[in-house]
Formats: sequence, structure tokens, C-alpha cells
Amino acid sequence: MLDWYLKSIRPLFDYGNADFCKQKKCAMSPYLFVSEKSAAPLDGRLFYRWLTSCSHAIELRMTPHNYRHGFATLLLARSWSNRGRAAAFLGCSVRVLEQYYAWIDTRQKLEDVQDLLAEALTGQ
Repeated sequence: MLDWYLKSIRPLFDYGNADFCKQKKCAMSPYLFVSEKSAAPLDGRLFYRWLTSCSHAIELRMTPHNYRHGFATLLLARSWSNRGRAAAFLGCSVRVLEQYYAWIDTRQKLEDVQDLLAEALTGQ
């Protein structure tokens, strides 16, 4: 998804477009989400409105917070060892992350125990 954004969407913004910056002899914005009118970062409130509006347009009632939470959940569900990466993404400490996302590890452990029990009962 990030590759798609970088190749297809970011160049639609002048300061996220290498050709525009070369022609205007200006530096490209270092920000992932570029302002519409300058090399500054895109205003967070505008991003929030755009993402919420687009999500609702496709009948996916989500806010940026939901996407953020969902990404962290998927990252941790893949491996609990991703705690450091997820905490960095969320901008919190590993301790805070463990407090709010520990249910993922608990659920995974329960599923692992159930799988082991099923294997033992079937003789696999």
C-alpha cells in the first residue's frame, strides 16, 4: 500500500513530485504526507477529514485512530515480538502498548494451547 501511495498519490502534490521540484528548482518535501501548497507536512486535521470522508464514501466507517489501532493489532497478532515496532509506530512505550494490547498475546496463547491439546488428542 505504501508503494502505491508513493508512486500514485504523493506525486499529485507539487512538493511530492520530483518533476515539479526539478522544474521549479526546489527540494522535494521530506514528509510522507505533503501539504497541498508547500513542502510542509500535510495538516493533520485535513488528513483526518480526508481519510474519514473517503472511508465513509466506501461504507467503511473508520477514523485514522481506527486504522492506527488496526495496524498495531495486525502487527502484534503476527508476532508478539513486534512490540517494539508497534510501540514506535503508535508513539508510546512498550509498557503502555502491553497494557492496552495484551489481549492479543493472551488470545494467541489460548489458541496455541488449544492447538496443542487438539494435536495431543488426535495423536499428531
